[in-house]
Amino acid sequence: MPGLLAKMPTAIKRAYEANDHIIEFDLVFMWMPRKDYDPKLKGKRGAKFRGVWFLDQAADNKIFCEESFSERPVNMARMIKVRGEVYGRSSGTLLLSSIRSVNFMFAVTSEILEKMAQPSLGVFGNSIFGDSVLDTSADGLTVFNATQMQGQAPVFPIHEVGDPTPIIQFLMPYLNEKITTAFKIDALLDFNSAKDMTATESLQRYNIRGKSLSGMLGMQKNERLIPDCKRGISICLEVGELGVNPHKDAQLAQRLTTLNKTERIIPDEVLQVMASGRPWYELKFNNELEKLIRTEAIQALTQIIQGVTAIAALYPDIIHAIKWYDLLKALNDNLDSSLQILVTAKEFKDIIARAAQERQQAMQLQAMQVGAGAQKDVADANQSNAKARGIANGQTTGQ
Repeated sequence: MPGLLAKMPTAIKRAYEANDHIIEFDLVFMWMPRKDYDPKLKGKRGAKFRGVWFLDQAADNKIFCEESFSERPVNMARMIKVRGEVYGRSSGTLLLSSIRSVNFMFAVTSEILEKMAQPSLGVFGNSIFGDSVLDTSADGLTVFNATQMQGQAPVFPIHEVGDPTPIIQFLMPYLNEKITTAFKIDALLDFNSAKDMTATESLQRYNIRGKSLSGMLGMQKNERLIPDCKRGISICLEVGELGVNPHKDAQLAQRLTTLNKTERIIPDEVLQVMASGRPWYELKFNNELEKLIRTEAIQALTQIIQGVTAIAALYPDIIHAIKWYDLLKALNDNLDSSLQILVTAKEFKDIIARAAQERQQAMQLQAMQVGAGAQKDVADANQSNAKARGIANGQTTGQ
């Protein structure tokens, strides 16, 4: 059997030869880091991860297929992780007993309410007790022998079902609240934001909410979103959707150059970084998750500004110890990407240089105006002195 079928387990080969398309097999896919990985090599050893396929059974379970991946082929996010723990856990596992208790109480309460609306009844008749079975279900009817009536009503409820009010009003809401809190549903949906709050209270609540969710959401980002994006980028790169590598397909690269479509050719600088094994791209997210994760950074930077402001009131020269542009850039980087308001460092230096030049020109102009005014004043003073001396000598008369 040529190809992959020749490497298949014996059970699969027999099913194929017998043309049996109904039988099912349990296949296992396992991936792991490649021990002999070298980013400078190509082929299997140039791939970070190794994946294998085998049959889940006691016998004939040898590996029949091996694959190579440059990024993780499958990613899983752990909601809760204890230090030193490899496998994570979730709130559902920790709250399994509470969830089962709520489900049980709901079922029992529903049964009680049904029996309260349609109670099981007993009646007296001339027949004997029947098969000695009481029908206690809702709307049930059990016939008793009339000789046992002893002055009772002919129709009567068989038993009391009890009052489920404490369960409905306290126990079930209590457990539901604990489950909601453990799953962080209240923080994710922010039910309490509907009440009226001042701007300061709203900001404080947003910060608290961001802190409570940042751990869980950060783990989802690092263990699921980023690896999935890297895997997608890796697949797109392998099939040529991210550009043409001129070292692998020089003919196509030359054709694109002739057509003046060089943007489809991967630059040499990027190829060099890729060959060195270093990251050649950076992922930036712009969604609610990223906004919540950035909350702590923004709050820390805001506290730094408040601290500097307080110290500057006592020691004004402290402001020279801060790299103001870097501080403002850090704040800008933690904002929504659609709200980027900061110019680049080069543009900022050019703006400062132009402003300094304009200030210098203004000062020179002002100095020239002051100098011209002073010269005029001196000339006027000299003229006045000359007239005064002439009057004193009797050469001119005052007008």
